[in-house]
Amino acid sequence: MAIDETLAARMRDGLAGQAGLSEKRMMGAICIFVDGNMLGCTHRDRSTGIGYFMFRIGRDQAREVAGRAEAEPMMQGRRPMPGFFRVAESDCGDRVLGEWLVMALRHARSLPPK
Repeated sequence: MAIDETLAARMRDGLAGQAGLSEKRMMGAICIFVDGNMLGCTHRDRSTGIGYFMFRIGRDQAREVAGRAEAEPMMQGRRPMPGFFRVAESDCGDRVLGEWLVMALRHARSLPPK
């Protein structure tokens, strides 16, 4: 994975005005946190050049988005990461990005601050 400042800027813009945001560079990505809880991240695949947004929306909301064409569950090796989804930048226009950010914020704010 590679850091992609353009995708991170889009995510930051979508979160403008939200309280409790912080960022950390980790695992080749820019991760965004709300009150210490991961909301999501952005990265660009080095081998394909495709940029991705990753959203942590939790298990409850995962059932609601299971059929969305633009999303795919995140995998760690061959194991799924429940409640985590990724969306390619080409499938994530401003409206879609906003919808995913709302779900990720809802989940992050439901967790106790760290």
